[in-house]
Amino acid sequence: MLVLILKDLLLSKKMLPLVAVYGFFMIIMFSGALDNGGAAYAAVTAAVGYILMTRAAYYEDLNKSELMIMSLPVRRSQVVFSKYLSVMVFFILGAFSYGIAAAIITLAKLPLNVPPITVEILAGAATGLLLLVSLSIPLLFKFGYIKSRIINMFLFFGAFFIPLIVSKNNNGVPLISSLISYLKKQPDFIAVAYMLGFAFLITIVSIIASLKIYKNKEF
Repeated sequence: MLVLILKDLLLSKKMLPLVAVYGFFMIIMFSGALDNGGAAYAAVTAAVGYILMTRAAYYEDLNKSELMIMSLPVRRSQVVFSKYLSVMVFFILGAFSYGIAAAIITLAKLPLNVPPITVEILAGAATGLLLLVSLSIPLLFKFGYIKSRIINMFLFFGAFFIPLIVSKNNNGVPLISSLISYLKKQPDFIAVAYMLGFAFLITIVSIIASLKIYKNKEF
């Protein structure tokens, strides 16, 4: 399984220069919307993780890599689990991108609002990425990247703009406003537990769907 994760990293290596500058772009883009303490960070980690994951899927589809993988002594369940584990590696790369950008902006004393990274922000970022890939990965296993690229594009831009829209307009959406208000009243560890618990549940459902899809897939 480790080899499969390494394969995803190698397939997405051409996007690493983008990862290096993406943190700067998102901090600038969300500079006026950081009152909630984490919109930019969540957007950076979710979008970077998603970019790297879909880039690996693109090259797999382009080179028909699945045919080669199926000829190896690798179980289909290992292929599925490795895809989700790769996302965790990509999450770390996204966090690293933001951290480097934030450090440089702080040291250079640029007029941009860079919130400190807290456990709550990390949990929110992980939740955003897990929700994003939980929707995307079953589609990639079912249709491949080329056939599902339109949906992937909408999901990607959702990672850009949904946190921004929510951070600016949550008072106009009663359900979101009530949920945010409720979480703010809870102790930090309770809010983190709710977010990660919800993301974990959705991810489990996604893994089950991906296992079923990939088990029945014909090559």
